[in-house]
Amino acid sequence: MSFLAKASSYRYPPRKRDIDSLLNTIEKIYHIRDFDSLLETILYEARRFVNADAGTIYLAVGDRLYFSYVQNDTLFPDGSKEKYLGSNLSIPIDRSSIAGYAALSGESLLIDDVYDIKSNVSFSFNPAFDKKFSYRTQSILVVPLLTRDNALLGVLQLINAKDPSGKVVPFSMQDRLYIAQFAQSAANAIEKAKLSREMVLRLVEVVELRDPYETASHVKRVGAFAVELYDAWCNETHDLRKIYT
Repeated sequence: MSFLAKASSYRYPPRKRDIDSLLNTIEKIYHIRDFDSLLETILYEARRFVNADAGTIYLAVGDRLYFSYVQNDTLFPDGSKEKYLGSNLSIPIDRSSIAGYAALSGESLLIDDVYDIKSNVSFSFNPAFDKKFSYRTQSILVVPLLTRDNALLGVLQLINAKDPSGKVVPFSMQDRLYIAQFAQSAANAIEKAKLSREMVLRLVEVVELRDPYETASHVKRVGAFAVELYDAWCNETHDLRKIYT
């Protein structure tokens, strides 16, 4: 279910989509094992697909959403500065913020102009980022990152869709459909990467407890073996599911 706040009466015609491009992108993220690289790629590919100027990935921890990855072509065009802007900051998962609402309700939000939300809703836009960096957030598309079991991993937020001339325009309903599909696959990839990382960290802890004088190279080899074993197990499980479902 999507929520459309203050929808404009006129929509720009949807840009041409290539379903093969979406499927190839989904296939690409499934092969990324490094957790940070995965988040960066997910946000970049989602933005590229709908031509969004900026975006944020929030990860859910307990009852809060943490700013885990930020990209903004206008403010940080080189892609290196402020990647983890506000990584120690968080917002509550409740109905007061846009991202919090999407996380709590499990609904996507499609907003034409965050400074002109006229509908009778509980959430509002916080202009603190815009004021600090002299930025103008306008259109927003927010999608919760939910696993197959409907567990909340976080929120994907895309900011300021642009037309071919570079003018900021509203996101379309077609954008919402494509990103919602992409977000589901992204959530599954994030879940897999988190499990891999947690397994490695646990094995490293076991090695350190067993022999605190083990070399760093040995610990890394143990971690690499753990990731390979987990990936092999996931692939085998996936193949069995395809056979029996």
